[in-house]
Amino acid sequence: MDLTRMDIHIHNKYSSDAKGSAEDVLREACKKNLEYIAFTNHVPPDPAWLSDLKKEVEDLKKYEIGVLVGAEIGIKDVNGGLFISPKYLSELDFILAADHILPGVPYRYSNGVYFKDPLLENFTKEEVIEKWFKSIVKAIESRLVDAVAHIGWVIVQERVVESLKEVPSEYKKTIAEKAAEYNVFIEVNTSAQLPDEELIKYCLREGAKLVLGSDAHEPSVVGEIEWGLELLSRLGATKEDLASFEDVLKRIEERRKLASNISLKTV
Repeated sequence: MDLTRMDIHIHNKYSSDAKGSAEDVLREACKKNLEYIAFTNHVPPDPAWLSDLKKEVEDLKKYEIGVLVGAEIGIKDVNGGLFISPKYLSELDFILAADHILPGVPYRYSNGVYFKDPLLENFTKEEVIEKWFKSIVKAIESRLVDAVAHIGWVIVQERVVESLKEVPSEYKKTIAEKAAEYNVFIEVNTSAQLPDEELIKYCLREGAKLVLGSDAHEPSVVGEIEWGLELLSRLGATKEDLASFEDVLKRIEERRKLASNISLKTV
C-alpha cells in the first residue's frame, strides 16, 4: 500500500481532554513510520500554549519527521468564521477547521467553549443540514484553513442524522469541488470514521487532496490511521490523492500570506 503515512490530527497535554508531551508524540510517530504530523490542540480558547509547544518541538530535532504546530479550531457560524483571534491565523503552522457545533442554531447552554443541548426543535432537519453545509463551504472558501476535519461529526453527534447517507449528494459534491478549487485538504478521520465513502469518492474524482488523522488524545493512538489507509486503498486512491508534506507547506504559505494581509487591514 503505497500511500503517504501522516497524522495531521493530534492532541496532547495542551488540550484539556488529552495527555502526553511533545516528545511522547514524536517518539510514537517515528515508531509508526509517519512522514509528517501536526499537533492540533483544541481552540477555543485561544492557543496561549502556542509558543511553549513550538519551543518544545524545536528542541526535539533529533526526531527526523516533519512536524507542524497547529490547532483544531471550531467553525462558529454559517459564514465559516472560526473560534479564534485573527492574529493566530498567521502564527499557527496548521489550521484544521472542525464542525464542533451546529452553526446558526442556538444552544440551551454554552460557556463559549462547550456547547450543550441545541434547540433543534426550532428547525427542520433539512434546515440544520443546510446550515452545517454552508458553514463547511464558507470555511473552505475563506482560504484561512488548511484542512477540514471529520466532516459530518456534529450532525451525527447531535443526532440530526444517523449517518451521512442522509446528507444530499450534491452537498458532498460541492464540498469536494470547493476543496479542490481552494486547495484545502479533507481529513479522513480514523477515530470518527468520517467522512463517508461517497464524499471521499467525490474528492478523488474532483481532485481534492486528502489527509489522514487519528484524532489522538494520548500518545499510544498517534499514527493509528489504518482504517483510513485501508478505505482509501479499497477506493483506488493513489499517493497523488494524498497531500504530501510539501503540498501542506505550500498551502500553509498561501494561507499565512492571506491572513497577514487581513491582519494588516484590521489594524
